[in-house]
Amino acid sequence: MSVCRTFLEINTRLWLRELGNGPPLSLADVPDEHFDLWKTRAVDAVWLMGVWKPSAASRDIARVHTGLTKDYSEVLPDWTPEDVTASPYALVGYEVNPELGGEAGLAEFRRKLNERGMKLILDFVPSHTARDHPWTRTHPERYVQGNDADHGIDRPSQQIAIQAALDVASHIVSDERLGEPRTNQALFDLLATGGWVPPETALAMRRAVGFRNVVVHGYASVDVDVVRDVVEHHLQDLLDFAEAIRLRLSAP
Repeated sequence: MSVCRTFLEINTRLWLRELGNGPPLSLADVPDEHFDLWKTRAVDAVWLMGVWKPSAASRDIARVHTGLTKDYSEVLPDWTPEDVTASPYALVGYEVNPELGGEAGLAEFRRKLNERGMKLILDFVPSHTARDHPWTRTHPERYVQGNDADHGIDRPSQQIAIQAALDVASHIVSDERLGEPRTNQALFDLLATGGWVPPETALAMRRAVGFRNVVVHGYASVDVDVVRDVVEHHLQDLLDFAEAIRLRLSAP
């Protein structure tokens, strides 16, 4: 018999800034009331997203990137460069960000979880290293080499769109208790079984996730012709998924 586990994912840097009313609170200083609340809500584990040491180069890029700054202005018209921080997935080291309390702060946070029977989840994805990670200088052989011409197709936009669909699927499956997926692709099977999306949409999204895994994690060499085919012929799959979810949410 499968057991559904409840994982709480937290955008750590943003959350600690909210708790600190500006400067981030240390992980060690998170009030006990939060841990007690999670316990009453049957949280099994807390996933702290974005605890690792961020990249200054990533932050500088994010402050001037045309597409990103356009998005900032739509959401926060009076934004300033100081509002923009580095991506939590562009790292210079798998050490705890000192601004969040460092290793000692994380240890205290974990202790408070453990004494209430909850666990801590952290991610370790080597491909999330930033341009200024030491490996780019000391171990360049660990990276796929290329030049500007290799970036003619906008892969990141596809990755972001597919990841957004995964996030939506994960929230619905969890909130509606549709089952326990064994893989990311299985999320869409559960949505289809639960009547959230048509079976053909679930199949298309399974294929989209497979494509994302290849591009993001380098499970296989990326064929530019395959990327072009996805861009030209399969973006409608993402729109069909979004429309199916919209219709279900708007149904009486």
